Amino acid sequence: RRAAAAGQYEENGRGRRVAAAAAEAGALDGPVSGVSPVPGPGGQRDLPGQGGRMKRFLIVPSLVLAVLLALCILNAAALNRRTNRWMDQADRIADLAEQERWDMAREAMDDLSADWESAQDFLHVVIHHETLDAAQVTLTRCRTLCRLRQGDDLLPELAQLRQQLQQLDELERLSLRNIL
Repeated sequence: RRAAAAGQYEENGRGRRVAAAAAEAGALDGPVSGVSPVPGPGGQRDLPGQGGRMKRFLIVPSLVLAVLLALCILNAAALNRRTNRWMDQADRIADLAEQERWDMAREAMDDLSADWESAQDFLHVVIHHETLDAAQVTLTRCRTLCRLRQGDDLLPELAQLRQQLQQLDELERLSLRNIL
């Protein structure tokens, strides 16, 4: 206690205060108030209220949560880029079909289908299969109608495909509704 009263403390590497050599040598009459009788790491005694162990305990879960949040944001951004590209391609196909430029519309439809197929591994990991299956069926109908040059039937199917692609994006968008 005399060492504590006299302010004979030294600072350890973690910023916690420990009693000076007098406390360890037993020169004090009893335990120093506020100093743990059990030595901490490195033989140093912990002061209560410093929270050193609690801080270390929270580092790993905090890092894991930060990594998961970053991955969610990256996933949403990647899906948003893809769905926007697919919706733009669907709009281009609709424009070409209205102009009855069927060869160019078919090429654009083949590009959209190929792009869709290349993303299936990614999509099956992050999107519900029922949602993907519905979009796949609509895309297949659009391809068939484009090959048959049936513009009156193709345009509503492309509008439905665009809506389904927008729903894919909304399912993974980082929003309060999706979090709750």
